[in-house]
Amino acid sequence: MKLSGLLFIIAQLASENIIEACKCVERNDDIKPYNIIQYANDVFSFMTSNSNTSADFENLSIKELWKSLENWYQEYCPDAYKSLGPPITTEELQELETELGVRLPADYKESLLVHNGGGYPLFEFSECYMDHKNVIGEWELMMDVLEDIGSDDCDGCDFENDFPEIRDVFWSSKWIPFTADGGGQSFFIDLDPTSVGNVGQVGSYDHESGVDMFLGKNFHEFFSNYVRDIYCGKYSIDEWGYLSKHRFLTPESF
Repeated sequence: MKLSGLLFIIAQLASENIIEACKCVERNDDIKPYNIIQYANDVFSFMTSNSNTSADFENLSIKELWKSLENWYQEYCPDAYKSLGPPITTEELQELETELGVRLPADYKESLLVHNGGGYPLFEFSECYMDHKNVIGEWELMMDVLEDIGSDDCDGCDFENDFPEIRDVFWSSKWIPFTADGGGQSFFIDLDPTSVGNVGQVGSYDHESGVDMFLGKNFHEFFSNYVRDIYCGKYSIDEWGYLSKHRFLTPESF
């Protein structure tokens, strides 16, 4: 039996809710031998814990979510933990909002007040959580590209995306990147949504394809989902020391 099949059985035994078991167990074809036990333990711990439920993560504050994430980093990725920056200062936060010309959402500011960035890829796709200086730099870079194009709407250009909440534009001055991978991929906070979107929603942007993922109706939802997925066993550390997300597992996989 493949290890993925064994993990699925463990999840079934650990929970009466098979649907939740399917949600929390992942394919592990790409998991390296040194962290297979870690992965199995994380899945089993999540499924048997009364405290690690989706609702519990949703109800945690940003500060509490960071504490949970710090604990996981300390255990499995100490380099990421050591890279976390200090809290943003009042002066730095004022500088950030002034340079961007916006009022940032309270949940994102709360995150910066815990850690003003981190020097290690903290999210999937090698996304680094940027400090305020790098947020400004990345935003200015995209604004320069936007100026070269002529406008965010760019007549004749096709920037249509699959998400009705997010405007079909190349880039917006009200999109605030808070991660970057150094290769044109970033997560951004959208302060200029469509009529069916939410101010402060989170999306993913790729320099070749444009908006390619909708990640949450606000930063808190994005972040709580991420921490939940960490504890759900949806991520492991690959051989390069970066977070790797596993493909989804269903009963039909066996």
